[in-house]
Amino acid sequence: MKKICLIILTALVAFNLTACGTDKGRQDSESDSNFKDNASNSTGDLSEGTNDENATIHISIDKSNRFLEVAVKEFEELHPGIKVEIKEYITPGEIIRVDADTLVGKVSNGNPDESKEKYINNINTELMSGQGADIVSVRMLPYKKYISRNMFADIGNLMKSDKDYEAAKYYTNIFEAVQFNNGLYTIPLDYTYQLLGGNVELNIDDSKWNWNDFFSAAQKNLSGVSSETRKKYILSDTDEDIFNLIFEKSYTRFVNEEEKKSSFMSDEFINLLTLCKNLSDKKHVKQSSTKISKDDLGQSAFYIYDISSLSSLASIEASEPVKNLLKLPSDVKSGDTAFSSSMMLAVNNASKSKNAAWKFIKFLLSDEMQSSPALPGFPINKDAYKQRIISETKQFSQNDSISLSKDKKTELMNKYAVFADSVAQDINSYPYADPQILKIVKEEVKAFFSGYASAQDVAQAIQNKIVIYLKE
Repeated sequence: MKKICLIILTALVAFNLTACGTDKGRQDSESDSNFKDNASNSTGDLSEGTNDENATIHISIDKSNRFLEVAVKEFEELHPGIKVEIKEYITPGEIIRVDADTLVGKVSNGNPDESKEKYINNINTELMSGQGADIVSVRMLPYKKYISRNMFADIGNLMKSDKDYEAAKYYTNIFEAVQFNNGLYTIPLDYTYQLLGGNVELNIDDSKWNWNDFFSAAQKNLSGVSSETRKKYILSDTDEDIFNLIFEKSYTRFVNEEEKKSSFMSDEFINLLTLCKNLSDKKHVKQSSTKISKDDLGQSAFYIYDISSLSSLASIEASEPVKNLLKLPSDVKSGDTAFSSSMMLAVNNASKSKNAAWKFIKFLLSDEMQSSPALPGFPINKDAYKQRIISETKQFSQNDSISLSKDKKTELMNKYAVFADSVAQDINSYPYADPQILKIVKEEVKAFFSGYASAQDVAQAIQNKIVIYLKE
């Protein structure tokens, strides 16, 4: 996938984004009200704990980052009686890359998943023993398992009991997207998302399309392009990449963790495998088993872009002949708009410092921290979003490496500020998947895409392993 990693975050418009319409604003108000209602109905009590002005907060995280470290320093200055200690489980020597969804570890046996497993196993041991940090980073964890076992506190209750908490300050639809069992047990600190862009115009409603719709529309449009300018592939990714992308977002169709059931032998799963393999057979995408040659570079009509800031949005149009940017197709539900987050936190239910932990999390969501350039993704805080728009627009317009006039660069940022706010308000899902199940599926499907096993045989192998795993 084509990575756009400009960490400067958001830009522009004198937050004229309310001009998106009073109806939209009314929907936001209703969403905020609904979120408060959900919080007030949640179970669990976060009010117990030690004096929140004299406590030590322990945070467990796979790998620390500048945003968190700056926040700790500034928080401790504001609250001299509270100390915050970060415990990271992945050392710098083990890290090759960390993004919103992927950690690649550099480990002795060459297994890129070992660092992730190290973190999962350590946190699991601590939580199962009733110990563990006050705040836990859950982005890499099968966190729904811990929620079901009452190991994480319902943060929604603390929001309800905090008279200074203002739901209207945040994109609460993003909080709602991660709710589970009618409670808010995890808090995303930022959000990123993916968009589909290409050099061919697609006149299609991207609010309710699936992957079949995309490939059919793209093939139809490309058939009218001259052979001299026609690209070799429709999409830059491989058949296996497309499968993994679709499967992760439709995980709950095949795995029911609550009932400990899986349905990998279903026609739906086998058809998904076949669909993705047919894409490479028809030369719509590359074959994962084929070595990519230099001649393949730049030979795709469409790319999937990772969007983490307003600058990353504007930079696509500024540097590439992209006709339009569209939401990713969804095979899960019509109108699905998914997001990822670089930081997802939970409060340990066994913590004696829940109030202090919430106070620190609330500081991470404050205008001051959410507007920080160190925040990897878009802010959840609406006022911070406005501030980042202004600062990022200024930086983008003064960037001499972008070969556009200052006015044109400002125009691009204004355009995408409205677009980005619209996407933020549409977000309604967070693709959750147990990391171990993802690992099993990704390993097993390689035999199918390499041509060594049939879809049925691979599906059966996956089903057998997942059944055993879910019973553990």
